[in-house]
Amino acid sequence: MGIDIYASWAGQTDAEKEAQHTAFDTERGHLGYLRESYHGSPYATRILVPEAFAAKNGRARIRASKLRARLPVVATAALVRLAQVYGNANARNFLAAEVKIEPSTRRLAQVDVDTGGLLPMLARIFTQEIPAAKGDQPSFPPLDPPALKRAAEFSGPVRSFVDFVLLCQEKEAATGKPCSIVASY
Repeated sequence: MGIDIYASWAGQTDAEKEAQHTAFDTERGHLGYLRESYHGSPYATRILVPEAFAAKNGRARIRASKLRARLPVVATAALVRLAQVYGNANARNFLAAEVKIEPSTRRLAQVDVDTGGLLPMLARIFTQEIPAAKGDQPSFPPLDPPALKRAAEFSGPVRSFVDFVLLCQEKEAATGKPCSIVASY
């Protein structure tokens, strides 16, 4: 079981829809499909498309600009998940080098993102859902754009989130309408 996210857009072909059925592959963002298993939080999909999770039918139209603005935080959460849940040493080392963690403070107010409703969600994820050593609950600032690019280069799941957002941006530019995002969980 897991979380499946699908993007759909005006003029989407049957072949494009069929390509999204990828047997739960976590590296198919370029097709408009994201996958996270229920192995532990944080769940980057919930940060990327909270509107779809909040909708009764699991579907929401989300502007690509909104998805793109969330991407640094989404990538950080995906890397934290890779490091903590899956024990990925590359993700752990990358986070240690790129994310400046201040152990003495846990205030998420230091995170500089255009949030709207995102800040409360981040506060919950980084203070309640991410178990840290000795019960500490550190806060993680999001990756800056150069770090995001480097993370996407080495990490399949992070690259998949980037590719998903880029696809949504491309389809919105082509159709003039934001993609419809479906969350199945």
